Amino acid sequence: MTKPPVNPKVVRVPKEIEQLFDDPPLVGDELRDSYNAVFSILAAAVKPADAIQWMYFDDVVYSTWEIQRVRKIKAAYINLLLTKVAEARFAWTTADYVRQMRLAEKIIDGKLKMEEVKPKPEPEPEDPATSLAKAYLLGLDDIEAFDKHIALFEARRNNALRELAWHCETTARKLDKASRDIIDGEFTEATK
Repeated sequence: MTKPPVNPKVVRVPKEIEQLFDDPPLVGDELRDSYNAVFSILAAAVKPADAIQWMYFDDVVYSTWEIQRVRKIKAAYINLLLTKVAEARFAWTTADYVRQMRLAEKIIDGKLKMEEVKPKPEPEPEDPATSLAKAYLLGLDDIEAFDKHIALFEARRNNALRELAWHCETTARKLDKASRDIIDGEFTEATK
């Protein structure tokens, strides 16, 4: 989300409602150009025709952006957990310290003498799938919370898409009826 995905065709929001879209919900290193690119790509596909369609459309864009954001946060969190799993493989436990102290202590002539202690041997490399499984187990509740958050925004996006579709169908039916009324009116006048 730090750079625009493509160089999209710029779609202009009607001047009457452009103030509704002035302040996109950006955080961290997110760029307005990236948000505007997503907005333009989707606007070029949808081509909102009136203020209501633009408002539903904006909800779709916002939800799409939030889904992308949470997915990136989830991936970063799992990578953080992988780091913790890797670090834990090298951490010393209390039992390690006690064992090493016992090895290092030797009483010679009634005096305590510390001998050089070999460091704890490095663990064998771990299979990446095993590390990932351990990371998931370590952060399972949080990962599920991320997934629920993503699902919530997917549901919001889908609801906005349904409302947008319903509004477009309703508008199309109204236009069709008005068009038929005009044609019927012209036809009746022509027969008189």
